[in-house]
Amino acid sequence: MQLSDGSLYCVYRTVDGFLCSASSDDGGRTWSGPEYARYSPDGRRIKNPRGPAFIRKFSNGRYLLLYYNHGGRTSTAQPVLAGRGHREGRRHPLVGAEICLYDDEPNTRIGYPDYIEQDGRFWITETNKSVARIHEIDATLIHGLWEQHHANRVAREGLVLHVKQPGDRVDWPRLPSLGDGGGLTVDFWLKPDDLPARRALLDTRGDGEGRLTLQLAENGLLRLEMSTGRPPMPAGLTRAC
Repeated sequence: MQLSDGSLYCVYRTVDGFLCSASSDDGGRTWSGPEYARYSPDGRRIKNPRGPAFIRKFSNGRYLLLYYNHGGRTSTAQPVLAGRGHREGRRHPLVGAEICLYDDEPNTRIGYPDYIEQDGRFWITETNKSVARIHEIDATLIHGLWEQHHANRVAREGLVLHVKQPGDRVDWPRLPSLGDGGGLTVDFWLKPDDLPARRALLDTRGDGEGRLTLQLAENGLLRLEMSTGRPPMPAGLTRAC
């Protein structure tokens, strides 16, 4: 794919659980040596199984990379695809991702994706080699990917709770069940230098119907823990990131 500075950028699948990439500054006459694709020059490698990933340039001159967001050796382990916006003219142009397709059944085999753009609407096509499917993706999701590095406002749409200061005690609202397909977003402004490590930013323990805690860890990292609150707690249900 040709980027806005005229350079060519290529990504391709491997059997290592990560995407590889190469770039060219002379119209494809010579290419950089194969290397793992990364979110930034010194950033994490982009996880991807042995499934195809595609870059597409859209009518507004922006880009999306569609890929599987896991490092399994087969594309059927976790059928997740995520789209990424590209900063124009950069070798490592990736910004934050969004899951755009997901299925709880691995045998659905979401694969070989491609894009359709028409009249401001977006679709993703995919197939398991025997059944072809087309999914319209909310344009708000796509434009949010492209504009997120310019976003400077806290989200207001769908707002169920607004806490102004860490430490404020509020009545926690009843949230959609994640086990039943519901979802939620925690959106906040944070200046880690102003807060001590191990500071709890959000803690819902005690509501009796599950738990969500967000803590500032060492080195500015964030630790998120979630649980259903249903005893006994199965191993692996709580996740930290």
